[in-house]
Amino acid sequence: MKTPGQPLLFMWHEGQASRGPNEIGSCLLRYIRENDIPENIIAFTDSCGGQNRNLKICLFWLYVVDDNSNRVSVCDQKFFVPGHSYMSCDRDFGIIEQHKPRHPNIFIYDDWVELVQGASKKFTVFKMSLNDIGHVEEIMKSIVYREKDVDEEKVE
Repeated sequence: MKTPGQPLLFMWHEGQASRGPNEIGSCLLRYIRENDIPENIIAFTDSCGGQNRNLKICLFWLYVVDDNSNRVSVCDQKFFVPGHSYMSCDRDFGIIEQHKPRHPNIFIYDDWVELVQGASKKFTVFKMSLNDIGHVEEIMKSIVYREKDVDEEKVE
């Protein structure tokens, strides 16, 4: 599925799902299951609370380590400092933005997929289906999640 230096872009339309931790986790899980990945994963992410820096993604990484269908034993998530970092994918998004003016008539999801695929020969696009998007609600039921400590103070 992956060759070094080849960006993978997972796409779905907003009628299928939103852009939260369930969707991000689903893309990551698809990548993990379809690739021969190392035993120790280091994930570099931005500090977006809605997608990467939240309880659901923490539970997702616990699930990946606990899942016997892969050989992952360590997941180390590292966050870039907000406003002071540059990820390599930012350049890829810039390439897509530069390519958009060449496609003024984008009306449907498949037009977006075609635009992204055509922006660079190195891009590989994976169209996510509704069945590909998982949810972590069942995992969340298996833990004790407290918003206040024993002294009724808010847990940060």
